[in-house]
Amino acid sequence: MRFCQFTRARISVHRFYVKRLATIAQKKNARMARKPTTDYGARLRQARAHAKMTQAKAAEELAMSQGTLSELERQGHGSTYTAALASLFGVNSLWLETGAGNMLDPEQSPISPRETALLEFFRALTPEQQDDALRRLQDQKQLNEQLLAQLRKTLRA
Repeated sequence: MRFCQFTRARISVHRFYVKRLATIAQKKNARMARKPTTDYGARLRQARAHAKMTQAKAAEELAMSQGTLSELERQGHGSTYTAALASLFGVNSLWLETGAGNMLDPEQSPISPRETALLEFFRALTPEQQDDALRRLQDQKQLNEQLLAQLRKTLRA
């Protein structure tokens, strides 16, 4: 009889812990599934993703806790860290704070103003015109490479 009571008690404790672990897992999944609730938080997360940094690494660089950075990404409306965060992530601090302007600073942009103008022109074309433009550019590149090869050959001779 004692053995049976002991077994029932163990089963009861086991069930309790299984339910408790399931509740903890559900809460953790719910926390991880949360989306940024503020525009500032969404921009901050986008900037961190652009910099290819984890929350832990970014928080370490700024001497803040990872939890503080997580809270800023979820519910932040601005921070005294905004300028430092923008600098760390390589984004425009005005954009990070307010959403105005471009995410990337013009000085830090990987493309030149000339390339930007070309991209804007290309985007204004229809898909057929874009395909035609790409074909023409590829043909021109091939022709240039052939001419350069002939010129090198002539100069060696």
